[in-house]
Amino acid sequence: MKLDTTSVAPHAFLFGEDASRAVISFRTSATEQVTQVCRELGVPCALIGDVGGDDLVIEGLLSLDVASLERAWRSAIPGVVKPG
Repeated sequence: MKLDTTSVAPHAFLFGEDASRAVISFRTSATEQVTQVCRELGVPCALIGDVGGDDLVIEGLLSLDVASLERAWRSAIPGVVKPG
């Protein structure tokens, strides 16, 4: 699937801390239930992809292997805060 990122700059779309946007993950079997709840509550909802595999791919924006992303995440704070 391709995300519609035309409303904001790509870096803001990926890393912006917009309070009006959330990403949730759920089993495929719950798709109808999740979209129904969103409709009932008047919450805009878009299915943007599937979870699984070895790569994080956001079409037109990035493609990175999950293992390298995990290493970067796990080493970020220890890399900055060193014991003295």
